[in-house]
Amino acid sequence: MQVNQPPFSGFLQVQPPSGVLLNTRFNIQAVQWTDDSNDLPLRYLFGYYLASSALVLRDANGQLLAGEIAPSFIPISDQFSSSDSASGVRLPRGVGSSNELTLAVRVSDRLGATTTAFFGSDGQPVVVRVDPPVIADASAAIDLVAEQQEQLAQTLLEGDSARVLSDLSAMAEVLSIVPDDPCDAVVCSVGEVCYEGDCVDDGIEEEQNEEQQDDPIIVVAACPGSSPSREGQVDLSTGIVVLAPVSECSRNGVCVRTPSACAADATTGCQAVCNCGDGGQPNDPWAGSDCSRRQSDIEALQGKRQQLLEVQLQASEQLEGTEEAIAQHAATLGAMSSSTDSLDEDGQELALALAERLSSAALQGSDDEQDESSENAQPQGVSVGTAGQIMGVVGVLFESLQIGYSSAASGN
Repeated sequence: MQVNQPPFSGFLQVQPPSGVLLNTRFNIQAVQWTDDSNDLPLRYLFGYYLASSALVLRDANGQLLAGEIAPSFIPISDQFSSSDSASGVRLPRGVGSSNELTLAVRVSDRLGATTTAFFGSDGQPVVVRVDPPVIADASAAIDLVAEQQEQLAQTLLEGDSARVLSDLSAMAEVLSIVPDDPCDAVVCSVGEVCYEGDCVDDGIEEEQNEEQQDDPIIVVAACPGSSPSREGQVDLSTGIVVLAPVSECSRNGVCVRTPSACAADATTGCQAVCNCGDGGQPNDPWAGSDCSRRQSDIEALQGKRQQLLEVQLQASEQLEGTEEAIAQHAATLGAMSSSTDSLDEDGQELALALAERLSSAALQGSDDEQDESSENAQPQGVSVGTAGQIMGVVGVLFESLQIGYSSAASGN
């Protein structure tokens, strides 16, 4: 019996090779793909992995390391297309210090045989760098998004929901950018702390003897907004050296650990949350899970995200229960609700309604495919990665609601 082989011999290319989140549109093309003449025409679906090329390669070769999670393919369109290119695409911010993500294309023939490829003409993974824009403060982020937001309505009217979703994701990411702390990339020596980007003496006299050098060490759990560098202090009551971040809660609050000094590697029962201060402005205190923004800024950002969510809800009215459409919506919704303070209560309700719509579409799509009688029909459903994205959003939203209820109960 002859087995249908997927398309072959092609590669992927992108221009430009780097850009800035929201400001740069990329052009991606699948080149020289072919198949047996009886299996034509070919159809294409472009996407990316929010992962390094090394991780994507290890996953493709079945060589993931212990603890590594297989990266998910995130489509940038809601269905396969006969076009071998995708133009004017906005991509999310890359991962890691290099801000890189790995592009990919899925190529399918007339009978449904599909291959996924992420190699360029040189045989290396196609990696694109997407840097964040320079954002001075929350107002600058809101203004930048507002400039681009005016085009969304027209794009939605044109029925290009895929471009709407990619634009919404980029806008949501811009709203999440916090101005860089100059100490974030600084690691100071023992006896020093970072201040405004420079290492200075911590002012603490060293009183260590040989016995203290052999004291046991606990690396405590870090609060949000913590610096990567740590410093140690000896707990005189126990003789244990406690290693804590040099700065926590974006330097605008106090890290409260429950139980006190619980370790970062504790599997259960360890919580580290920020208690934000007011920074001399009691009417507009520092707020958020990491105390990185003023309360007024958080409320303004939440309001802008709610506007974007309303656009996504409009786009979802045309949602088809395909894996590609649901995956793109799930990725966009994830960008909208990336942290517990991304949305206010009204925004959380919108996000939950959208998550419910995506879940229903996934179930409906699976049922419809199972009812098909065609011999080529395949169950649609959604991948584990897409289902995980939807559940991750729901988890963040319920955590937000729980925090809100706790704050209300405590009178804060």
